[in-house]
Formats: sequence, structure tokens, C-alpha cells
Amino acid sequence: MKKKAMITGITGQDDSYLAEYLLNKGYEIFGLIRRVAALDQEIRYERIAHLYNKIHLISCDISNYSSVFNAIQKNTPDELYHLAAQSFVKESFDDPH
Repeated sequence: MKKKAMITGITGQDDSYLAEYLLNKGYEIFGLIRRVAALDQEIRYERIAHLYNKIHLISCDISNYSSVFNAIQKNTPDELYHLAAQSFVKESFDDPH
């Protein structure tokens, strides 16, 4: 049985390298992505384009506890890698959670 890994912010640079590394180790990958309506999807997914058909993408708001909880509960990962970044640096100091 394959191990399952969940990666927050999978469209980021480090996250995409981690996803590729874990895929090569035989993992099933679940990537959490935030919903963004205004961004060109080709640009948004360019770092994971070569992995797109090998991973599962899940829309999730990591600042919303129930959204994260539901993603974890539904997909039951063996490992969780939290690499998503705060979009607004000032807000990360105001609300570190």
C-alpha cells in the first residue's frame, strides 16, 4: 500500500520539488491549493505542470480550520508537509496562526 503525503501550497517552488521527490519514492500525493479566480491557471500551475496528472489537487483555505480538517479527514495522509506561505507578510505578524 502506498504511503500518502499531503503538501500545503503545492504550487510553490519548494513544494513542487518535494512532490516530485515523494512521487519518485512511491508516495501518493495530495496537494492543497487555495482558490484564486483572477490568476491565469497556466501560470499558477507551471511549477507542477509535469506532475499534474500524477497528483491530487484539493482546494483548501489553510487559514480556515474546518477546511484543513476536512481535507485531512477525507484523504487520511500518512505525512503532512506544511510549506504554504502567508500571502501578506504584515498579516503573518498580526495573526501568526
